[in-house]
Amino acid sequence: MNRLNLTLAALTVALWAAVAGASEGTSIPTLKQNLPPGHIITAEDIAWRPMDDRRLSMIVARSADDLVGRETIRSIRAGMPVAKSVVRVPPAARRGASVRINYSQPGLTLVADGRAMEDGQPGQVIKIMNVASNKIIAATVVGADQVRVGP
Repeated sequence: MNRLNLTLAALTVALWAAVAGASEGTSIPTLKQNLPPGHIITAEDIAWRPMDDRRLSMIVARSADDLVGRETIRSIRAGMPVAKSVVRVPPAARRGASVRINYSQPGLTLVADGRAMEDGQPGQVIKIMNVASNKIIAATVVGADQVRVGP
């Protein structure tokens, strides 16, 4: 628990150091309103705030590209610099979501319905539950709610 508190304290200090050095030289993206976990950030969510570039930590998002289209991992306060570690690329297969399981060989294609047991990005192997048999299998994420098993 002490290690977690120290990490969060260090992140807070780094973010406040970025805020404390405000000047008209550089602007960084901040958020117009508080955002909850799981929110996909859009350009409309971003407000620009002047900051002193010399005081910005490398962990802070410096452009809209660092934020737009990303999903918040935890709540983020409005007007504060956003740490890159609190946003992520949204998963192509989301835990608990229905997915299409594909198996393909020359001359044979099988399709089944499944449920993702964990989040996954394209190319990542995740656990899937086959809803017909309730068996857990490993499958490779190939796209939005699409997974592949076999060769």
